[in-house]
Amino acid sequence: MNKILFSGCGLVAIILGISLLTGCGKKFDSSQYLSYQPGNLYTYTGPMTVAIDTAVTTKEGVEYVVMDLNESGQALSREVYLKKEGRAYWKEFDGGGMGIPLFQFDPPILSSPFSNKVGAKYSSEGVEIRQDGSRLRFRLDAEIMAVEDVTVPAGVFPASIKVRSAYTYLDTTSSPLISGEASRWFASGVGIVKYEMPNGVGELLSAKIGERILPAQ
Repeated sequence: MNKILFSGCGLVAIILGISLLTGCGKKFDSSQYLSYQPGNLYTYTGPMTVAIDTAVTTKEGVEYVVMDLNESGQALSREVYLKKEGRAYWKEFDGGGMGIPLFQFDPPILSSPFSNKVGAKYSSEGVEIRQDGSRLRFRLDAEIMAVEDVTVPAGVFPASIKVRSAYTYLDTTSSPLISGEASRWFASGVGIVKYEMPNGVGELLSAKIGERILPAQ
C-alpha cells in the first residue's frame, strides 16, 4: 500500500491541537504564516502543485479545500483544513489519485507554526480514523529548529520558521499511511516555502497569493 511520507500537501500538517508547549512566553500569533484563500496557487520543485479551491464557514471556523495537482493539472489528493483563532488545522486527506484511502484526524492536526522561538517544543496525541472505520492512536512531536532567511526560486524570505516534526503510531499497524520525520519552512505572508521529507525535498518555484505574484515581477 502507498503511504504518505509526511507529504500530503498542504504540505503541511504536523502538530496537534492539545499540546505540551515549552520555550515560549506570550502566545504566538501564527496568522501571518497562513495564506489560505480560494484562488491561491503554489508550485514547488518536483511534480506537485497546490491549489486552494474553496472556503466554507462552519460553526468551528472556516474550512478550506486544498487540491494537490500534478504537472498536468490532475488531482492527486484532496485535503480539508480548518482555520480558527488564527491557526490552521489539518482535518482530512483523500489521496485517491495516489491510491491512498481517505482518512481523518481527531482532533485535527495543527498545521501552522506554534512559536517563533528556537527550541520550543510541541507534543500531542490523536486518532487517525480511516475509511474502513479503523482507528489508530498516534503521537506527534515537533520542535522549532531555526528562524532564518530562506532563498528559493520564488524569492528570498527572511525570518522563516523551520519546524521539524515526527509522527509515531502508538497502535501496531502493518499498513502505516504516514511515517517518518519532516521539516518545513514557513514564511510570513506566504506559507510553506521549503520542505524536506523522507521521500524528497521541495522549494517554492512560484505562487499566486491573492493579487501577489511570486517571484516578484
